[in-house]
Amino acid sequence: MVLISMFLVITIFAISQFISEKTIYKSTLIANSEILKNEYNTLLFNTLNGLIKEKNHKKLSELLNLNLDICKDIVEIKSTSVDMSHYGNDEIKLTNTFKIEILVLNTKNLSSIQKAFIHYIQNNNFVKKKVELSEIYYKKLLIKAEQEIGIMDTIIINLTKQITNNKSQYIGDIAKNNTEIIDLYEKKLLLENSLSLLNEVLVIQDFIAYNNPVSPDVKIYIAVYSAIYLLCATLFILIRELISQL
Repeated sequence: MVLISMFLVITIFAISQFISEKTIYKSTLIANSEILKNEYNTLLFNTLNGLIKEKNHKKLSELLNLNLDICKDIVEIKSTSVDMSHYGNDEIKLTNTFKIEILVLNTKNLSSIQKAFIHYIQNNNFVKKKVELSEIYYKKLLIKAEQEIGIMDTIIINLTKQITNNKSQYIGDIAKNNTEIIDLYEKKLLLENSLSLLNEVLVIQDFIAYNNPVSPDVKIYIAVYSAIYLLCATLFILIRELISQL
């Protein structure tokens, strides 16, 4: 009878705890940033997570430019790097790819949170200064590449004239120069691409609103409270046996 009563008490307590616990959902954003290395990105989001832990939702709302009530629904933010080295070719590597894992009480605002995160990355003072300096650097490289292309174009034109005048020994030279100018054009296009993506955050996977929460977990509750019941039952039986032997 005692064991049955103990089982009922523990069961009722477990159910009440399960019902009172907040339902938490998990979602993951995967993105790539040309300008922001993963280490800096992790530091940025560690700052946000610190505000969440101390329940400073007002400051979090200011930094993210996000509604205060939506900020209160954010339970945790975690940013880590993603190894994308096996994607892309030798010239283009998605080296600055990261994922942001978020725990929320409500999934209906994930789209707004995603936009706020991207805005937060792009408008960070460090990022804006780095973009400014990188723009100057890339533009100088582009000017240099265009100058080199102009020189190679002139050389090829002159060699073509020589070939036209039946000087076939220049055919090998013009083929070599054609290869070099193609390489220069490829490098120029890569520079232009990098320049255009400097302050872009390219989303590979959006936050997805899943229906199943990660917490509370029914299986964990059953396992934990079953273990508690077995422990209490064992202790009760041992105590009863000891008392009966006295």
